[in-house]
Amino acid sequence: MTGVRQFRTRERPSIPQGGRGRRTLTAGGAKNRCLAIAILSGTLIVGLVPTAFPADGPSADLSPRVATLQAEVPVAYDLPVLLAALTELTGWPVLDWPLPRIVQLQPEAFQQLTQLSRRSVFGLYVPETNQVFLNLHCRSQWPDEPEVFCRATLFHELVHWGQHHSGIDEVLSGPEQEQQALEYEIRYVDTKLGLPDLYPPARPSLDALPPLTMPIRLSQGPWRASIQDVAGQRQWVWVATGTWLQMPAMKRYHGQLVYHDAHWIGVEIFEVDPSTERQLVEAWWDAGYVPQTGGSLDVVFPVHPTYQGRWVRSR
Repeated sequence: MTGVRQFRTRERPSIPQGGRGRRTLTAGGAKNRCLAIAILSGTLIVGLVPTAFPADGPSADLSPRVATLQAEVPVAYDLPVLLAALTELTGWPVLDWPLPRIVQLQPEAFQQLTQLSRRSVFGLYVPETNQVFLNLHCRSQWPDEPEVFCRATLFHELVHWGQHHSGIDEVLSGPEQEQQALEYEIRYVDTKLGLPDLYPPARPSLDALPPLTMPIRLSQGPWRASIQDVAGQRQWVWVATGTWLQMPAMKRYHGQLVYHDAHWIGVEIFEVDPSTERQLVEAWWDAGYVPQTGGSLDVVFPVHPTYQGRWVRSR
């Protein structure tokens, strides 16, 4: 096994139509680029904290360890169908290139093999060995369609495979490659899987927020999450978060904004104290979404909550 190389993480650029939380991991020049996708999500909108990515990246040749780590129950996929979709959407001559080896791994094995987070990185393409690694934690991301997110992730990594073999990775920067892969992935999910609206819409203007006692700063997300009303009905929303240091008091805060159907519907700000649990210090909800019960882990909303356009402070 060759020595482990050092990777650096870089945030993806913002994309107007939105996108899942991703990071691009690079090593050296364009030819040595390994691209991964990442996401954070939760069943409800509290305590979403950025995941730290380790500096160590995957080794150049992971093959010797792969056989003993592959998933027992892999995601079903049809590689010729995926390649046909890739050809149709990109125009690339994919049948002229050497096919990648696709390896599906359980989360712990994915982390062991690639030294990347098993909970927030779901796919990795390694150009040196022409391998695509799929983290089966992907099944947890879209509960209604557990296999769809995995196929979307696999298609995303095949775009990176195509970028490498077409030479596009010599022209586009890492963030530009990631943006292109995301755009093709969205089109694939929409046109080939028939599942639109699985990616975040444009974020509402911050001017529409309530009169907060402090400016909120966003740096992560948005992520898809679900909220539940008192009747047990679930509604999908989008969450953007950020953590910042408030001067001169030197206090650290974490904020999260929730939006649905192009409207902000909730704002929560927590004071972060390493010695205690995070404390909710300010919360605003649209009048149609004011929680029926408190507590950051068991929030329950009114039956069939709908946007009313009027802020109510609940904390």
